[in-house]
Amino acid sequence: MIATILRRTPGDRRASVAAWRQLTDILAQRGNRLNEDDIRRGLRALAVLRADVPEQVRRDCAESV
Repeated sequence: MIATILRRTPGDRRASVAAWRQLTDILAQRGNRLNEDDIRRGLRALAVLRADVPEQVRRDCAESV
């Protein structure tokens, strides 16, 4: 599932927010079942998306996990 999200390139802010939410959810809920490479790629993707995702969305995601 994480590979599918990582293959997509968000085309706009809304897509970036959706990808952020999906990635944070997957990393939080399934992180212990992912291999190290997928975790690293997921965290790298979050770092890239960070500039396009409003702070409140990032905060809400952090609070939900």
